[in-house]
Amino acid sequence: MHTFVACVLFVVTSIALSAQSLSWSPLRSGLDGGLVDEFIVSPNGSIYADLDYTFARINQSEKQWTDITPLLFRQRMRMAVCPTPFGADLVVVYAGTSQDFDIHFSTNGGNSWGVIPVPEIARGRNFRLFGRSDGTLFGFVEMENNVAVWKSLDFGQSFGTDGSVPKLPEQVLEDSERRLYVMTSTEITMRGGGDSDVWTPLQPPAGTTHWTGAALGGTIAVATELGAFRYEFTTQQWSPVADGYAPATYSTPLRICAAGSHDGDMVVVYDNDGDGRDVVTQKFENGATSWESVGEGQDAIGFRDLIALGSKTLMLSSLAAPLVSSTNGAEWQALGDGLRAISVLRSDVSSSGRIVAPTVLGDVQYSQVSSSEPWQLSDVRVPTTVGITAFEEARHIRDDQWLLITRSGMTFSVNNGESFAAATVPGQPVQPAFPLGVDVAPDGTVFGATPSDYVRSTDGGATWTVVVPSSPQLSVFRSAWSVDGKMYVGTNRGIAVLESSSMPEPIANFGEPVAELWCSPTDPQQVSCITVESQRNFTLRRSNDGGVTWSTLSLGDWTNETLWDVEFDGNGDFYYATADGLYYIKANETDPLLDIIDRDVVVSLRWKAGRGLMATTFRGDVLLADITTSVVNKAAGPSPLSLLTTDDPQRVMVKGLQEGAVTYEVVDIMGRTLIRGNSDVVDGMSTVYIGSISGVYLVKFTTQTETSTVLGVVAR
Repeated sequence: MHTFVACVLFVVTSIALSAQSLSWSPLRSGLDGGLVDEFIVSPNGSIYADLDYTFARINQSEKQWTDITPLLFRQRMRMAVCPTPFGADLVVVYAGTSQDFDIHFSTNGGNSWGVIPVPEIARGRNFRLFGRSDGTLFGFVEMENNVAVWKSLDFGQSFGTDGSVPKLPEQVLEDSERRLYVMTSTEITMRGGGDSDVWTPLQPPAGTTHWTGAALGGTIAVATELGAFRYEFTTQQWSPVADGYAPATYSTPLRICAAGSHDGDMVVVYDNDGDGRDVVTQKFENGATSWESVGEGQDAIGFRDLIALGSKTLMLSSLAAPLVSSTNGAEWQALGDGLRAISVLRSDVSSSGRIVAPTVLGDVQYSQVSSSEPWQLSDVRVPTTVGITAFEEARHIRDDQWLLITRSGMTFSVNNGESFAAATVPGQPVQPAFPLGVDVAPDGTVFGATPSDYVRSTDGGATWTVVVPSSPQLSVFRSAWSVDGKMYVGTNRGIAVLESSSMPEPIANFGEPVAELWCSPTDPQQVSCITVESQRNFTLRRSNDGGVTWSTLSLGDWTNETLWDVEFDGNGDFYYATADGLYYIKANETDPLLDIIDRDVVVSLRWKAGRGLMATTFRGDVLLADITTSVVNKAAGPSPLSLLTTDDPQRVMVKGLQEGAVTYEVVDIMGRTLIRGNSDVVDGMSTVYIGSISGVYLVKFTTQTETSTVLGVVAR
């Protein structure tokens, strides 16, 4: 058996970010609804939800979700949860791309985190994790010809080989005998219980092409377009779970949205017409002979997952509700308060304070900045079947005029976003091609870039005329106007000047497309732009002589993350948002400053004269920045304690304790107390003797008023 062993010392519990922060104030909180990518119910009864850039936990007895996102956690995540000897949950999450990711772990349910070095076998490969109910952690690593399975008995500190499966799992299930089932779109593979590392293929039910699995006692059940089937180990065959739940009146195969089970009961949610709406929920109770319809016509767009929780209780996540629970399958209620997922796309705010926000639900909502009333729903709505809206962004033109940019074209509103109508362009379809950029001239004329033409509208977006036909030699993307009335345009190659009834005259050739363009409102000679080679390689360019000469600053070295949005403010300060956070560069300076907004991710930036810089975040918050103030060394993280190394390898320094005397225990990975001691806390710090311990350990501190812990890992 090949074994990989961690060989570095690390702790991540609480870190001060050496960055500056703009002072943000909320305009409106996140919209209702959102997206939960995954949720897991732990053996201890806690519920963990993965909301892309947020990781949250709630216990069944609690009413409020707790944000336990690991500090500096910047990427989409996957998670595994299993019990620990400490009595708390082991939570393992990893984040990043297949080429670069980190594994974070916590042995106290997410209250503090450590980092596991990624095994070399998994570097540059797709990777999945699964936690079994006995605390065993399984890793699935995509190789050239199959998927290698790795097993860890020490919370990921070392992995040993455990056979292989054909493909990366789309779903991993565990039955009451601790057998594992790896589900993909084409195969089902089973692993025996205990220490067996043999994976056996199971032929799916005959005639089925897609399925969703659910553990059903000591076996597995699958919901398919032909009905639900249970695997019988005595005959090694699939048998129907009572009568099929597919009504004969449906002529097309059913699309299974979700399935869940508990104590022999099973619930299946399916969609008979494929639109993600009006889904049907049917339930089979243990001992019954047929399925019972317990819900139909629910507007639950895009079901994501369904899990049985306790006796007769179900949970599901969808686009219409982040996480809901039900005791009968027909009536659903939100599970806890404070859980908000990805909701808002690129929103905008008008001079009168109206916010218009397209959402992932395929609708548009609007509200006033100063209003405490709920968001209102516009009459425009795009049906969605895959959970990805057709909307991209909302743009305010002037007064009550708005544009709504979609993947198929543009719609416009003249009543402050309460309703929208389709825009038209001569020679184009009713809805023109998706604009690459929209800019508004000082007189209210709107300019937009489509893949075929650069167009103009003088009536708020209702009708459009072609200004510059696009060609491989010249395509116009962005516009900006200097204080002396000159119109600069950003093209596929650089900067040009556009005068009325003429083609753009190039003044700077960068060889890269211009993504954003800015002219000073006071100095006609100051022009700045952003050119983008890729979403991870972009350059800030500035000119102080009207575009004759340019200074350049490459920003690809400052972040490895995808660029979400860029914006200039009225002073020429430049802002760009990535998954790392929000960076900004002051005018005439070259060093970016990093702003972390409560570990949220900014997806949209808007500069509004008289209002300031507005940011829309993934969690659906709309914020306004005060750019005149900053905060240095903003602290973040769920734990107040941090662990520091010392010159003595048998001692560590713990920072963040209350002043006075403390007692401490050093606990190993199996929950055994190895060392007990006493220490004095001076200036919030205490020296702890850990001896020659290796691997994962826990240090528990007890004072007269509280008990706190910090997690560490060391290899000798």
